[in-house]
Amino acid sequence: MEILVTDVTKPTQQRQQNRLSFEEMGNVLLDAMQGTLVCIDNHHIIVDVSKTVKHYFGFEQ
Repeated sequence: MEILVTDVTKPTQQRQQNRLSFEEMGNVLLDAMQGTLVCIDNHHIIVDVSKTVKHYFGFEQ
């Protein structure tokens, strides 16, 4: 699984899509979605990110 991130601060022709590692992706999810819901496209499952992702990455037991 990979997530493409676009830097919207640059003009369109200079934008560059960066590939994130799984660890970086987890950090992005934790930072951006604390306490919110995220939809997993494959199965359209709603997951409580603040609990599920933190638990997965070992921040909460």
